Amino acid sequence: MNILVIDDDEAILEALQIIIEGLGYRSTVYKSPDRIREKIDKIKPDIIFFDILLSGVNGVGIIKRLKSEKEYKKTPIILLSANNKIAKFLEASGADDYLAKPFSIKEFEGVVEKWRRAKKI
Repeated sequence: MNILVIDDDEAILEALQIIIEGLGYRSTVYKSPDRIREKIDKIKPDIIFFDILLSGVNGVGIIKRLKSEKEYKKTPIILLSANNKIAKFLEASGADDYLAKPFSIKEFEGVVEKWRRAKKI
């Protein structure tokens, strides 16, 4: 299974990469949403974790576009955010789930396992 994480916090990216690989999965991390569609097409992730507010970029539009496309409609996209309006972003973007920052390793693992089972990966 390949998990993609897009977040502008380098410490979070490093920690999640270690956690994901510790679970036995492949990880790809990006700090910027630049050319994200091109990057996603290249790696074909099974699950995407996406910080909804990346250095002033609102990811709602990016996620809506991905979810509207046949190829990514069924790819779970999980929002990451410390913003207390994360549930609104979830609804507006069409993402599948969210994980509020700060979160524990167990919470992250639980979300990964939930979507791994749901996709039967």
